[in-house]
Amino acid sequence: MLIPRGEVDNQLVSFANELKELSFILNQFSEVATGAPDSLEIKTISSTDLLVYLNAGIPFGACLAVAIERIVALYKSLLEIRKLQVDIRKQGVPDDATKGIEEYANRHMEEGIEKLSVEIISEFYKGKDGGRRNELTSAIKISLNRIANRIDRGYNIEVRCEPPATNDPKAQSDEMKTAVSQVLAASSNMQFLKLEGRPLLRLPEKRDESEHRQTNRPKSKPRRRSTPPGPTGAPQS
Repeated sequence: MLIPRGEVDNQLVSFANELKELSFILNQFSEVATGAPDSLEIKTISSTDLLVYLNAGIPFGACLAVAIERIVALYKSLLEIRKLQVDIRKQGVPDDATKGIEEYANRHMEEGIEKLSVEIISEFYKGKDGGRRNELTSAIKISLNRIANRIDRGYNIEVRCEPPATNDPKAQSDEMKTAVSQVLAASSNMQFLKLEGRPLLRLPEKRDESEHRQTNRPKSKPRRRSTPPGPTGAPQS
């Protein structure tokens, strides 16, 4: 994952918060593909361009790869619009007059993501719970919105894998071969996009209800101390 330094103001806390957001986004696809969140094990972090490399299981990687490939394909149709917007502004056209362009771009992506979220669930979700299926469809839609917004601002997410080892029985299963093929087929279409002009997208990024409940639980009241507290700044064990 490439995170532009400007998006986190070159600040450690902002970078950490963004990694938390990206973890939430990625794990929606892990939930769909495997039924559980992934540990998102860090392989490498490059400080030059804020590149984060993660290890991931093949089924999860395949689900994410297909999603990224199709989001990028949707977004590529907006590249000419971004260039056109630059040319229009050079001619002195005020921003208010170009709002229709941004509205079209957002509507185009919203309609595409609506269909894509259903496709991702149909292809990768193996569960039988209809209610959970609907929840995941909504969660994937929001995650796709977040990914599209970030691609529009210069982020890049790629999924890569090597062909499975021939001496590994698990790697030779039909399910694993299919997942690897999906990643390999998608990899060439996830390359970094050269962007011109200002970002166009303002897709909604509202968290799903389960996450909202988890992050907004009422905090327990602090217990009263029976003795005065120790000096501030004392080291904690």
